[in-house]
Amino acid sequence: MFRFNNQANNSTGETEKALEDPNCTFEKLLKCSNLANAYRSGNPKLMGFLLKPETVKSIFDLLMSTSTKAEHKTIFSLYQTSNTQLHRVFADSISLTEHAMTVLEDLQNPKYSYAAGTMSRIVSRAIDTWPIEVHQVIEHSEKAYPLLIKNIDQSCVFSTVIEQVNDKYPISQFIWYLFRALSDVKDHPPRVCYLSKNIDVPKLTKKSQILNAIIILTQYFKLKLPRLTDFHKIVFDYILADVEKHNEYPELFQIAAAIGQNDSLQNLVVGYLRNAIEKGETQKRQVIFWVEYLAVCTKKLDQETVVILLASLLDQSTPEFALIALEELIGNYLNDHPDKKQPFQEKVAPILCFVWDVFNTTNMSMISHVMDLAKKINISEAISEEKMPIFFSKNLNDWKDEFAEQTFFTADERFGSEFYDADEINGLRWNGKLEIPPLPFRQEPQPETELQPETEPQQEPDQSNKPEGTNEAPETEIQEPPANIDPEGSSASGGEATENTEGNVQDEESNQ
Repeated sequence: MFRFNNQANNSTGETEKALEDPNCTFEKLLKCSNLANAYRSGNPKLMGFLLKPETVKSIFDLLMSTSTKAEHKTIFSLYQTSNTQLHRVFADSISLTEHAMTVLEDLQNPKYSYAAGTMSRIVSRAIDTWPIEVHQVIEHSEKAYPLLIKNIDQSCVFSTVIEQVNDKYPISQFIWYLFRALSDVKDHPPRVCYLSKNIDVPKLTKKSQILNAIIILTQYFKLKLPRLTDFHKIVFDYILADVEKHNEYPELFQIAAAIGQNDSLQNLVVGYLRNAIEKGETQKRQVIFWVEYLAVCTKKLDQETVVILLASLLDQSTPEFALIALEELIGNYLNDHPDKKQPFQEKVAPILCFVWDVFNTTNMSMISHVMDLAKKINISEAISEEKMPIFFSKNLNDWKDEFAEQTFFTADERFGSEFYDADEINGLRWNGKLEIPPLPFRQEPQPETELQPETEPQQEPDQSNKPEGTNEAPETEIQEPPANIDPEGSSASGGEATENTEGNVQDEESNQ
């Protein structure tokens, strides 16, 4: 124990001795063996040196001038201790914060790119410790927001920003600037950040920038923060205009889904879906985002539209994620309209029975979606227990048992036409008729036959003494036919039975 204390004192003394040099620099301090321990313990002399603005700048400059992993690790070890005084500069100094963010000005430089990763981790801890103070520093900086937005496609920036999208950090102003960079709108800031300055922000042009911005905006609107009504309207107007004009980024519907239902956008999406279904283009990825958006519009969707969408989208050309979104849509509709549950069940149950019969031998993925939907609508309330086929009733009981490691179900049997009107269901579909294929041929099991006793295999003649070069076949022993078998091949028992075979033979000889 005493030896450890002596080592700690020696290390502290080494650091203090280096600080006594009037020409001491941060690079010289890095050579001290226990600099991190001295910083962790809050050595007054060391703290006075490190917290000088010129020293902080030299730390940032050293990070940006080298890509040596060992040096980055040594510097970062100071920021990993329980002492957070070096982090505090991001909450106290605009100039030092802007100096640190110059690393984002040239990320094509490998040294800057490496330093940006280290710097983002340092800034993230500063934000976690003093969220309000760091926000105020960034808010009053003229460089911070434009640099962050310009590099939003860089993983170090994106991960740092997305971590702050929560109801504790005041990120609404940055979100407004990010939306302006995406949409190029010139509106006055919304109420949530009404006093914000409309600073110049770079226009997002690269696909990676736009997609990352959409993810951040979606995450923000999912928070359901107060005082966003006017912001919602601005965003909906932009999405409507962009979709009708370009329709290049269907991911914009994720932002719309995070905000909620909009009459104009809902009607537009239903029209787009019908057009895609009628043209047989449901495999397009846009269909996924359209169905996902309609899943949040179920309070305003009428029952007829929901039933038609169900009948049309339960098709093998529909993407898997669109079918998952369709299940969510059906579940949300039932939750939003409990008073219409019974008539809805009565319309949906025949569709599910029909789709089962169409795909039960060809598409097990579709069958699993039928089972999910049957559970969601509680199909047993639409089909009485007496009429419910035994195989499907068992499937419902076994389907997705939370205690079962695997789910087994039987898809060999069908409901039959008494459970649905195929012409009526096909009349609902926007994409033509579904035909029920014939059941595959199944070979009937053969009756069991009595096992015959095994016969000993005949021993082949030994050909070891056969002269070489001969191709003669081995002689086989000619067996005499049984007494009751005609040499010509006809059986005596095949016609009328004779009692005395020998007598018949003698009569024939006398006749001859």
